[in-house]
Amino acid sequence: MSVLLDARGLTVELPTAAGSVRPVNEVSLRIDEGESLGLVGESGSGKTMLSLSLLGLLPPGARVRGEASLATSASSKDLMALSERQWRDVRGAEIAMVFQEPMTSLNPVMRIGAQIDEATHTPSIAILPT
Repeated sequence: MSVLLDARGLTVELPTAAGSVRPVNEVSLRIDEGESLGLVGESGSGKTMLSLSLLGLLPPGARVRGEASLATSASSKDLMALSERQWRDVRGAEIAMVFQEPMTSLNPVMRIGAQIDEATHTPSIAILPT
C-alpha cells in the first residue's frame, strides 16, 4: 500500500489576548491507500484545528510547524509549502473536509446521496472530524 497522507510533528499555535494556545501539539499520523482514520476527542481537543491545518484553512495569525505531505496518483505535495493558489487547486480535488455542523455542510436542495457520493469519490482524502 502507498501512503496518501503523512503528517509528522504537526503543531498549530493560535494567538490570544493572553498569549498563544496550542490546540494541536506534535501530532503524527499516516493514512495509507484504502485506510480510514477516525479522530475522536472531547470538544476543544483540537480535532477540527488538525483538520483545518491539513487543508490550509487556519485562521489569520495561526502558526503551523511540522511536516505534512499528500500523495495522489498524479503527484506528491508538501502541504506546508503550498501557496494559496496551489491550495485552491488541491482543495476539493485531492483533499476535502466534511464539516460537522449539518447546516453548513449539507446543501438542502441537493439529494444527500449525491452529496455523500461527491464527498467520498472526488478527493483522494476526505477529512471527517467527529
